[in-house]
Amino acid sequence: MRGAAGLMPAARIGWTRAMRSEFDHIEGDGQAFLWAAGCLLTGLKERMNTMIHGDLKISRWLLAPEMLLCFAPLTLLWLDGIDGRYGLLRLNSAVLHQYYLDVPGGTAFLISRLAGIVLATIGPIALLLAIRMILRRGSIKNAGLRVALVAAPILYGLMSVVLRAIESGPATFDPTAADAFDFWSGIFLLSILPALGAVHLLRLSAAHPACRAASSPA
Repeated sequence: MRGAAGLMPAARIGWTRAMRSEFDHIEGDGQAFLWAAGCLLTGLKERMNTMIHGDLKISRWLLAPEMLLCFAPLTLLWLDGIDGRYGLLRLNSAVLHQYYLDVPGGTAFLISRLAGIVLATIGPIALLLAIRMILRRGSIKNAGLRVALVAAPILYGLMSVVLRAIESGPATFDPTAADAFDFWSGIFLLSILPALGAVHLLRLSAAHPACRAASSPA
C-alpha cells in the first residue's frame, strides 16, 4: 500500500485515501494482499499515464545537459560556417572565384552552403532560448520562432540527404555506403536530435503559465 501511494500521481490523492480506507476494513491476510496488489497495479498504471500524457517536465539540472546535447553540435556547425577555416568571414572575391564561382557546380555548392548556415542559425538561437528557460522559467510565445525551431533542423537534414544523392547520382545513391555511418550520425546529431530537443523545449514552454495565459482567449 505504501508503494501504491508513492506511485499514485498527486492528482489521484483521493484515490489513495479511498484505497487505504478500504484496505483497513478488509478481514483476512489473503484478501488484504490481493487488494494491496491491485492498488499497486493501479498506481503503476496511473503513473505511466501521467508520464505519457504529462507535460514532460524535468529538473533543470537534467534539462541543461539535454539541451546542450541537442543544440551544441548544430551551434558548432554554425560557428564553423561563420568563422571557421572556410567560413563566411574569411571569404573574399579571390576565394569566391577560385573555389566557387569559376568552378563547375561551384555556385550551386555555395548556395547550398549558405542555406545550411542559415538553417544552422537555429542552433545558437535554440541554445539561448533553452538557457533562458532554465534560468528564468520563461516561455516561447512567437509562433514563427516556434515553427522554425523544429522545421529548420528537419530541413537541414533533408537538404543534406538530397545533396548527397545528387553528388553520388540518384541511380547510385547508396545509404549503406562505406561512409554511411559518419553521414547518418551527422544527420542524427545535426537534424534529428535538435528537432526532438526543440519539440521538448516547446512542450515545456507550452506548459508554462505565462504561455498558457497568452494563448487562452480573452
